Amino acid sequence: MNYLYEIASPVWQSTPLVQDFQLPPSTSQGQILRYPETILRADLLADIAQRALTVREVQMFISPAMYYMKTHIDGGAIHENAAINYSLVSRNWAMNWFEYTAELPSQQTTAAGTDYLALDSNQCQLACSATWAHAAIVRTGRAHNIINRDILPRYCVSIRFQDNDYEFLKSKFI
Repeated sequence: MNYLYEIASPVWQSTPLVQDFQLPPSTSQGQILRYPETILRADLLADIAQRALTVREVQMFISPAMYYMKTHIDGGAIHENAAINYSLVSRNWAMNWFEYTAELPSQQTTAAGTDYLALDSNQCQLACSATWAHAAIVRTGRAHNIINRDILPRYCVSIRFQDNDYEFLKSKFI
């Protein structure tokens, strides 16, 4: 199974944010923030429209320095959903995906209103670990976490689409 697809298109190779966007301060806890698509560059939004994709929302995940995120699945079940993620600031991090070997726990909701399944890391077997420099389509419906080993925070801009199936999104960039 492929867990990510790096986007090669030139418009996706630099920061996705409009020039005057200011990154919020990092805290000692991981954070999830939600933004309108207007924080994305106009040329990126035009490229998204040209590919017949519709942005549902833009999330920003902030991982503080030296942070180990709990392994989780976005949503309430294992699924094929995906997002396009950009990592900003920190360069010493990894996204890991796992095979989960136990019964799934009950769904929880973050303070930002995001549903997820918090998983027992003892029941996880590493399937893939990756880093990337620019935009990548990543599977969000499989067990995953982020480890930030940097002294700087990791900001991740995560673009979520109306039709967010991994293979569908990937087909729009091949």
